[in-house]
Amino acid sequence: MNNRQLRILYYFFSNPAPCKSSDIARELKLSSRTIRDTIKEMQPACQENGFSIHSRRNYGFEIQIEDEQLYQTFAEQINVTGTVLNQIKYNENESFLFIARKLAAIDDWIKIDKLAEELNFSRSALSPVISDITTYFRNRQLTILHKKGKGIKLSGSEINFRMAIIQLIGPLHHQTVIQKDETAYNQFVYCDRDLFLAIRREFKIFISGSGIHFTDAMFIWLSFYLIILMNRRKYGYRIASSSAFDFLNQTAFFQPASALFEHLSQCFPGYFNVDVNEVYQFAALMMCGADISDARCFLRSVEASPIASEYKRISEDCLYFLTHQFNLRLEDNPAFCEKFLLPLAQIVTKHYFHFETKITFSGVITNKFSQVSPLVTYLGFKVASQLESKWHLSLSSDDYFRFINFFMTLLTSIPVPIRKKRLLITSGAGLAYSESIGKLIQNEFSAYIETIRPCELYEIRHLNSTDFDMIITNFDFSTLPQFYSYSLPFYRVNFEERNIEAQLNLIQAFSDVFLIDDTFISDENIAFFETIQFSSLLQIYQFVVYKNCRAPQKFQRLIGEFQKMENTVDFKITDGKLLLIGNKKDYGREGIDVFLSDGKFSYKGNKIYAVLFCMLDFSSLLKLRVAEIYLMQLLSHCDMETLKKEKTAYLKKLTCEVLIRFRSF
Repeated sequence: MNNRQLRILYYFFSNPAPCKSSDIARELKLSSRTIRDTIKEMQPACQENGFSIHSRRNYGFEIQIEDEQLYQTFAEQINVTGTVLNQIKYNENESFLFIARKLAAIDDWIKIDKLAEELNFSRSALSPVISDITTYFRNRQLTILHKKGKGIKLSGSEINFRMAIIQLIGPLHHQTVIQKDETAYNQFVYCDRDLFLAIRREFKIFISGSGIHFTDAMFIWLSFYLIILMNRRKYGYRIASSSAFDFLNQTAFFQPASALFEHLSQCFPGYFNVDVNEVYQFAALMMCGADISDARCFLRSVEASPIASEYKRISEDCLYFLTHQFNLRLEDNPAFCEKFLLPLAQIVTKHYFHFETKITFSGVITNKFSQVSPLVTYLGFKVASQLESKWHLSLSSDDYFRFINFFMTLLTSIPVPIRKKRLLITSGAGLAYSESIGKLIQNEFSAYIETIRPCELYEIRHLNSTDFDMIITNFDFSTLPQFYSYSLPFYRVNFEERNIEAQLNLIQAFSDVFLIDDTFISDENIAFFETIQFSSLLQIYQFVVYKNCRAPQKFQRLIGEFQKMENTVDFKITDGKLLLIGNKKDYGREGIDVFLSDGKFSYKGNKIYAVLFCMLDFSSLLKLRVAEIYLMQLLSHCDMETLKKEKTAYLKKLTCEVLIRFRSF
């Protein structure tokens, strides 16, 4: 029986006189109809326990006993259970906290009917509460998703989840599995919110003077682990001593961890004492979560530990995997090899010294880069997947980002040679206008320009074409052979409108300012996913294009939702392209995203063939794209010739794989 049915039975057993449904409903804060329907559902279970519930006109419901012994046994159980349940009474404010805490702590769908049963509310009574919760989470950059048949679920970035948990959960509850006498026990850890915040504050203040650095999210994660250690002791569980811990004495983590436990035992004498084995385990967790500045020293510590042989096998396999699969030989560059092995060593350390604790969420390393290349993400996922599939390591989102950040560092470190361009600018509006256009281009792309010469249109025929690298004009020279018959490339830009399309044309014009076999591969059909992030903005893009290309009728509604959420974005349709124009100031990042739709949906009656999101400036985007092409040349399965032949299909496939994996979090 569920809680609602047990409460109704407890009400019957506490009131020997016949009970009207209206009286029960008033007491339990349900509707009369809900009471009648629930009593009808209960009848089979009641009959199995020696009684039934009958209705008498004008009197109400009453119990009829059919088997006295069964009935008395069941009644005793109900009286005990009902007394406990009766102590848990939820008013509207408490129901808000109960549902909000549950949504923040559980990464799964929750049915509203089940919440109503747990709270002893009707579904209709929960509607205004859920509406208030939706507003509450929206103000904290989290979204409540509704799905028919599944219920509701909280969605958003991991770090926003953490902050919501800190503000809401009290008591905190997270599951930990305890292995004792060859039996696994599920233990739910409870902690007062204020106690958690106090422990986190003391931990952060104390450890900050030790020279060890953590991200804020890692402080949260380790603080939760301190709570788990504290609660385990209440149940008489201890970590057994092990010689495997001895290597930690030689690291920079044991002494600070030991001093921290001494400090916490003084600050919270009723909760902490100094157990050296707990100190060892916590030191190992600090070791796998800290920001490490000296990779070589850290790796030496791991190589001196009991996991040295296992770590060596895994690291050698990963390096072989990168060489064999991608022809990426990190061993040739010891500095980069150490940077790659550092997160790998931390992951292996966490796996082998985390023991029996399973925390329901992992830490987050905030991505250090404002732009993430799809190729970098692809490589990071490939290495992480190799560890999961072959070595059966359990990786968190932190661990994926560790590898993505490493490959992003590698990518941005690739030297990109720049060949500055000699420009010729002409327009039909006179020399002064051409000069003003030259100044605008110089301001935007000065790093890539050697010289700029404005000229009148008629002058082009008298100039030496070898003195220039490109012409920028507002004329279509293909229709003016009398003025232009050279092999010098020209790029047509509408000078009269300083808009996004003009910027895109300029970026196309400057896409070959870099030397890559004297050819920069540029194709407007290749999606530029430089700003893949966990943001509401990009999640909507991904959802619109990759989840709904086959459902154009949903597009209009989704765009409407997009406008409500991102009111600082302007919408414009030009030549079948929906341009979403943002401001770098508003979002703190830059780049351009292009989403292909093949004309399968429309906006305000216009067929949309591509959705573009533009954030200026473009210069860094160009450099990143070129560095990515350089890195692609290192990959055996995607050399320059392959890229020339299959660039569109390859990058679209790669990007889809990345997004599918991202959306799985």
